[in-house]
Amino acid sequence: MAAELEMSLSNFRDAQKILFLGARAVTQWSNATFGDNKGLSHLLHDWAICEWNLGHLDRAGELFDHALRLVGETGSPLRAFIMYSIARLKQYMGELHLAQHCVGLALKENSFPGGNAKVWALWAEIAEEMGNMKLKEDCLEQSVTCKENISQDGEISRLLTVRTSSSGNASSSVSGENRLVRRDPWKVKLFGNQVESLNAFKSVKFPSKKVRRLAKQEVA
Repeated sequence: MAAELEMSLSNFRDAQKILFLGARAVTQWSNATFGDNKGLSHLLHDWAICEWNLGHLDRAGELFDHALRLVGETGSPLRAFIMYSIARLKQYMGELHLAQHCVGLALKENSFPGGNAKVWALWAEIAEEMGNMKLKEDCLEQSVTCKENISQDGEISRLLTVRTSSSGNASSSVSGENRLVRRDPWKVKLFGNQVESLNAFKSVKFPSKKVRRLAKQEVA
């Protein structure tokens, strides 16, 4: 969390040091509370983003690879997000066919935090850079459809919550705690934990392609 704060402030050198110490602590201290594979995978993913912002693209690729291996299982939101991140790195490096392949793998997971709209939008960007305008339009259409589906699910969730709250208010014998206990399991079964999963990745700061192009012009 300290590293993510530094990265949000663009203090990538400080974040790099913190992430190194964190990774060493996790791997050396077997009783660490953050020592599960997914926790370490998340840390390595953040470290890869940090190295990418510092311009160490090969190092970023290696860390993404290690992070992916630690996740292991399929259908994981973290695994889907790592594949998305690798796709963005490959796009940044100009390796568009590999980027497209990674997008396909991210979509195959079918568990991207918050839905697949961002993944389809990235594929549209890649298709445009490849000069495939038809594919770009198809991907944008899919992205819009995903957003509409998420909006509909959110509206249904809101209506169910309002209805449940109203029912709870009508009965003074039901405490607030009991209403929450009665509602939450159904909410999780119907809509999952996508909102919570998405929050874990909101702090990710990908380098922009504009910065990369400016750097090339300065070298020239």
